[in-house]
Amino acid sequence: KDKYITTIIILLFMAHPNVVKTMFSAFSCKPLGDGNSYLNADFEVECWTRSHMAWIMLVAVPSLIIWGVGIPLVAWFMMAKHRWNLDCREVKAKFGFLFLGYKPTAYFWELIILYRKIAMASISVFLYSIDRPIQALIIMGVITLALYVQEKKLPFERRNLNEMESRSLIVSAITIYCGLYYLSSDIEIKSRWFLFTLIIVSNLYFLILWGRSMLETLPDYIRVKKPGIYRRCCLKTEAERENFDKQLKALARDGDEDAIFALKRRKISWDEPTPTKI
Repeated sequence: KDKYITTIIILLFMAHPNVVKTMFSAFSCKPLGDGNSYLNADFEVECWTRSHMAWIMLVAVPSLIIWGVGIPLVAWFMMAKHRWNLDCREVKAKFGFLFLGYKPTAYFWELIILYRKIAMASISVFLYSIDRPIQALIIMGVITLALYVQEKKLPFERRNLNEMESRSLIVSAITIYCGLYYLSSDIEIKSRWFLFTLIIVSNLYFLILWGRSMLETLPDYIRVKKPGIYRRCCLKTEAERENFDKQLKALARDGDEDAIFALKRRKISWDEPTPTKI
């Protein structure tokens, strides 16, 4: 039963970005030469007609309320209900993909990131008629606020993950800020090349940091998900292997599926020996 619930939750959150994006596209209209506005996704659909408004009121708005607001809110409520038992195996099985990696006090942070993405998508749609520089500045304001909150709370358990999140927001701000200058026709070609180079270098810098972070966390991932490989390749002394086996047995007794699988493959029992009575 727990696996079915976990699968449904994962599928809902995987579908969430596409559903929200599709529903926002119902509001994205562009004025053309005849004085009317047409849907960006399909220029054959005229905006704000009776049929278009019916689609918005009957499909788009309810979907945004249910998917955009409701599903993350329900997920937060269910996690908050179990916030004192986040280490419980059943809670991890159901909601672990949402809060694992975050500090216990920031178990809801993935939902904050989700709402931030929704806010940025709504800005690009509902402020479409406003000048692009103003639109970009509002998005930069959202990114700056997100960076301030990130630096204030440091929600991730690992230091490198907090650094990666902060740097990703900084790189996003640099990209948008440099892109603002491309909206002006007065900028010189040399300046354009300089800004383009700055965008490329900042994004390459982030990709290199991301790759290094992945390599640093790889041993920990192998230790948790592939304990047999970790034991053979990363532990050099017999004492280290024996200590690791003790840790695996303790995890297996707590119901850890990866530890159980690793011990079963080596045909090792993880039950505590029954003391003999005298």
